[in-house]
Amino acid sequence: MRKYFGIFLSLITLACSSLRAQSVETTPPVNKERSGDSAPYMKYPEMPAFNILSTDSTTIFNTFNIPKGRPAALLFFDPDCKHCKATIKAITQHMDSLSQIEFYFFSARHDLSMIRVFAETYKLNQYPNIKIVGMDTEFFFFSFYKVKFVPDLALYDSKKKLIKLLEGEFTVKTIWDLTHTDSVIK
Repeated sequence: MRKYFGIFLSLITLACSSLRAQSVETTPPVNKERSGDSAPYMKYPEMPAFNILSTDSTTIFNTFNIPKGRPAALLFFDPDCKHCKATIKAITQHMDSLSQIEFYFFSARHDLSMIRVFAETYKLNQYPNIKIVGMDTEFFFFSFYKVKFVPDLALYDSKKKLIKLLEGEFTVKTIWDLTHTDSVIK
């Protein structure tokens, strides 16, 4: 049984690592279907509840516990992805202007040590608004948002309503602009 589970995880990891980034300009708005196929996040604009295993390999954080009151960004990344590395580097370099947003970084890689090294490389634990770095062990984000490109960032307002899903390469300015408006894209 363990053998089959390992094979399954390897196949999922291979699928995730083969994703390529795409610029945000070609990403359809939240209110349109992607490739004629409606993703669950489009039907349910409230932040979903799912588990993230922390890099300490024991703490499990559920997104249900993300408090209302501040915008939240769920960032799905792959530690080997050059676009993910560039995005996280840009976010951390401009963290002062993004300090009102709570960030939750996670990957679906089955090797938690790679995520841990990634977090250490970018010193993600030094930012008070990065609440967790870990692994989506149940691949919830991948299926709920129908991930096609990494990084993927689901941006939520202070009431935990979806603002927008950003796929592939996107800028810090885009994040800032979207979180500094009162309108939610429906």
